Amino acid sequence: MTVSKRPAISAIMRTCRTMYHTPQSCRLLLQAEIILQSDSRIIAFSRFMLADSATRFNALRALTFARGDFSNEAMNAIRELLCHPYLNIVTLVLHDAERVLGSGIPSLIRADDGLADTGAPLLDCFARLATLKHLVIDGLGVCAAAFFDRLSSKLVSVSVEYGSASSRWSGLSHFGNPIVRLVNLADTLETLRGSGFSLPPAVIMHDVVYPRVRRIEASFADHWLPSVVAYARAYPNLKHLVLTTSDTVRRSAMYGVGVFLEIDLENKRRTNREDQVKYGSWEGLRFVAGDLVHVYALGLVCKVSALHLEGDVSKNTVRYLDAVLSDTRPQLLSVTIVGGFMFDEGSVLSQRLAKPAMKRMHSLTMELFFAPCEGDSNMAEITSNILLRLADLPLRRLKLTLNYGLLTDSYYSLSPEAQSSASRNYYCPAEKYLAELDLDAYARRFGETISTLESVVVLRKEDPSGRLHMLGPCGRGNREQSPGSDTADDPQLAELGFGGMQDDDATGW
Repeated sequence: MTVSKRPAISAIMRTCRTMYHTPQSCRLLLQAEIILQSDSRIIAFSRFMLADSATRFNALRALTFARGDFSNEAMNAIRELLCHPYLNIVTLVLHDAERVLGSGIPSLIRADDGLADTGAPLLDCFARLATLKHLVIDGLGVCAAAFFDRLSSKLVSVSVEYGSASSRWSGLSHFGNPIVRLVNLADTLETLRGSGFSLPPAVIMHDVVYPRVRRIEASFADHWLPSVVAYARAYPNLKHLVLTTSDTVRRSAMYGVGVFLEIDLENKRRTNREDQVKYGSWEGLRFVAGDLVHVYALGLVCKVSALHLEGDVSKNTVRYLDAVLSDTRPQLLSVTIVGGFMFDEGSVLSQRLAKPAMKRMHSLTMELFFAPCEGDSNMAEITSNILLRLADLPLRRLKLTLNYGLLTDSYYSLSPEAQSSASRNYYCPAEKYLAELDLDAYARRFGETISTLESVVVLRKEDPSGRLHMLGPCGRGNREQSPGSDTADDPQLAELGFGGMQDDDATGW
């Protein structure tokens, strides 16, 4: 049973009375994600749990609710589950939270203060769950705002996805402000994740402190992080900061941010730096990850041990990289560079790598993505330039990936046999050079040149994913293949021992 899927475990329990009542069977059946998203599934699951409540509730640790707008019978079943004295779940996931929490309400009535006094039948049941440690919630609105205000659990981690689905509620007071909205969790919260956070300067508050928060992974409703000082004051002991971004932001970084956003970006960076100098910044920040432009906007005035930059560093954005490395002086850096010419003598990147502040860096993970215009470039010179620019860094670990996915053509349509054939036709001289480059020998050259190196890995990739737009409007044929999928969901067996009820969406719980 330990290696069986839920349908098999369910079948075994239904055909073997001994296995039906064993705690091990229940643990195996309930350890997978339980998604309750329809009336029939909720009712069936409630009957199953109540049939042997002492054993089954003890094995249940997480629940997921979705879709909402449940019937009265389903809501009664939910209340039986959530109010049961044996319930001891630590993780709750609410998708479409406004519809789940607002089930039974014909229409939401918004109060003048922006919260709801709706008498939602399920709201208090969810808010009184005292054993919760982890919450994931999206599709927020007025009921979700009331849920946070009434929440009695002392959560350790929260993931709040505001997103576009909750845009109609964005006018609620402090709606997207996690500092204010999660104030009831200030003493226990350790990890904050989410999207669509908003912290307008007019409502910045410095009197709420979350002393235990060590990790934030979030995106923001504004173009840039609203206020570094506000977050530094609210989360003073932060060690791990990840700025998640949209594809739109990543594409804008490739081409530059545009004139109007450029002005906003520079103003935000200047304000952040001035405020940090005046009021202080994080003292223990160890890890920062995010799109280069977003990290640039932070204008950090504190050292960071590890810096992971997403998106591409191109000729349009390399000056941001120069500033960010000057801000943070990382010991570990992960970055993607577009264009071998970026390592030419006298380039902005080459000048940055030669600065004394780079002497702190001892670990570098770098992917070099060759641009389409480099098909006829001298790859021997470029690979030598890379070696020369990194030679003065006191690196102990180096991982270099040479990605020439945009320098290939027909190779993507060849069979595996043709790909390995010695008669393969190369699209351009650069592709031929990189495809035949002795990676082990190239790695040894780094080891011989950089005396401090303890580990060096050089890899080769031919993956243009996410960058086909660099080929222009026509490109070089259709490179993207839609992978086949034979992962159709297995039909799940319905509720155990109660007439074989089949869920209305044919997936069971």
